[in-house]
Amino acid sequence: MKNILIFHTLVSLVVLSLQADAGEFFVGLNAGTTKFRALNDACDDLLEDNILVGGFPLTCAVDDDSDKSLSINAGYNFNRFLGLELGYVDMGEYAASVTAAGLTVSATAEIDYTYASFVVSAPLTDKFSLSARVGAANADAEIGSQLGISDQVEDETAAFVGASADFRLNNHLSIQVRYDTFDEVDITSAGIRLHF
Repeated sequence: MKNILIFHTLVSLVVLSLQADAGEFFVGLNAGTTKFRALNDACDDLLEDNILVGGFPLTCAVDDDSDKSLSINAGYNFNRFLGLELGYVDMGEYAASVTAAGLTVSATAEIDYTYASFVVSAPLTDKFSLSARVGAANADAEIGSQLGISDQVEDETAAFVGASADFRLNNHLSIQVRYDTFDEVDITSAGIRLHF
């Protein structure tokens, strides 16, 4: 009888703690800036190879390796410590040019990502928390050149990691500052999140 009473007490405490820390849905909107690390790396690699075209050295210049980003995300926080987030990020457009024998060819890339991640949060106070996210991201890139050559690159899946600082203004609204890295593009952004 004593064991049954202890068991019921423990079950009641677990149920009460789950009810007190019930989950919630959220949607968020972030805006920020991006940095396409791979573009500089590709030019550096090309220059290190000392490629000659018609006896002339091939040169590479990064014309634009950063842009603005806009993202939307939605998810579910199971409790204050664990959640799931899905999102879409418009990474913007990037440009580089390659020159050989006096001829310059410019290329552009527009990149978008969709992602799914687990979110682990560490509440520091009732209103302020730090979060880390890890998941997978799927790239959709459109690459074009001034020669009219274009290519659609899809289904490039890569790891995604990020971190954020979240400040809860009230029960339904929070602000967020975050840093995310998608394969070879880094994003620093800020935004708002609605909780319900």
